[in-house]
Amino acid sequence: MIANLTAVQGHAEPTIAALRRGKPVFCEKPLGADAAEARAMVEAADSAGVTTATGFNYRYVPAVALAKELLTAERLGELRHYRALYLQDYQTAGGQPRSSGGAGAVLDYSHLVDMLRFLVGEPESVVGMTSRLVSDVDDAFVAMFELAGGLVAALEASRVATGWKGHHRFELNGSEGSIWWDMEDPNRLHVFFTGDEREGLGGFRDVLVTQPEHPFLAEWWPPGHVLGWEHSFVHEWRDFIEAVLEERAVPERQASFEDGYRAAVLCEAIHTSAREGKRVDIAGARAAIRA
Repeated sequence: MIANLTAVQGHAEPTIAALRRGKPVFCEKPLGADAAEARAMVEAADSAGVTTATGFNYRYVPAVALAKELLTAERLGELRHYRALYLQDYQTAGGQPRSSGGAGAVLDYSHLVDMLRFLVGEPESVVGMTSRLVSDVDDAFVAMFELAGGLVAALEASRVATGWKGHHRFELNGSEGSIWWDMEDPNRLHVFFTGDEREGLGGFRDVLVTQPEHPFLAEWWPPGHVLGWEHSFVHEWRDFIEAVLEERAVPERQASFEDGYRAAVLCEAIHTSAREGKRVDIAGARAAIRA
């Protein structure tokens, strides 16, 4: 079993080499430096027939997993609007170099596009803008995605947002309710139901996700004791190792190499839209890569 936890520039070559030797591979996000590279990794994994996973750990935060359960149960009704942001200032704080930007904000924050896919579904098109502020690659971006049924999603990220250290938040609005979550208060899921409002009890419920019946909590502390960001890695690694031992694919809740590839396609589509100043069709972008 191989864990590829290097920077993105070191993902493809060693991962493909390990797969050709029949080794299961867990590869950190983003899967590849671009969509074509990620596609080559998926094809190598398919040929090897071994267990693989991409490290999108936010899927394993209990409050996020609870949000997914509510969406699967259609508790929010018809989905209408999704928005998410990830604001940090690490590129201008703490002595970070300004001359080299590494992968850039779009790939750095590929968590945002994976979370969109995980919670809501596959986007159909995107319009994006990127900005180079202190680096030689993108330091910030905004993107508007359109999904089936007219659902729109707005994503925004910056690594030069002065004062913000880890402001990662999503909000989803539906016909029967809304939810929002923020990484700076990771154990709380905020839930609103229109049924409560009709009964004179409107307002967001402040759900502290620490009970044994909540996702992943039965394996941890007594009720009411919180988990941290680091526990999400424990949860995803448990799923991966169990799948390896049982010689099967990872469960649906875990990001596969295919999920990593699809996130890479969305990231590349944001760049294409920003560069060419036009809306990009996602299915067409995937077809162009396969060709």
